Amino acid sequence: KIPHGYGTLEFEGTSYRTVKIAGLTWMADNLNYEVEGSHCYNDDKENCKEFGRLYSFDAAQKACPEGWHLPTSAEFTSLFNHDQYSRNIRSKSGWTDKTSKGLNFWGFDAKAAGGKENSDYFDLKMSAYFWIDAKAGDNASVFWISYYDNRPTEVKRDVKNEFSVRCVKNLD
Repeated sequence: KIPHGYGTLEFEGTSYRTVKIAGLTWMADNLNYEVEGSHCYNDDKENCKEFGRLYSFDAAQKACPEGWHLPTSAEFTSLFNHDQYSRNIRSKSGWTDKTSKGLNFWGFDAKAAGGKENSDYFDLKMSAYFWIDAKAGDNASVFWISYYDNRPTEVKRDVKNEFSVRCVKNLD
């Protein structure tokens, strides 16, 4: 059981769980709002139900509800400084059985939604990638949580790739 309860965000007919961690309110579910430049994994709507949509960087910047935004690198770093082990923020389900069980201790509930590069989908149930609002040329930052690594890593990826979105806002 997480140390505090979930809140709720209603957005475009979908209810998302929210959680307060490290002085911010985070979406505790991957965004599943259809905009141009977003897809369900393998173009299968059933995958969107469990894992949310995958977004290009440009689509991700337009997808968050009003008053919410893509996290900055500093905001993700503060989340991971709160608890540096990816196991504690990974979902308890939906990950490969090659990894230790996720604990979802803080309620972030990171889902292994994988990603999309060119027309290829990859890493479903093996990695979670979340866009960060930091772009340099044709690349942008992504926080990567892998099944085989104990700590999340910030990596650069092409802005045309598609990854999950978790929107954030300052505490009310």
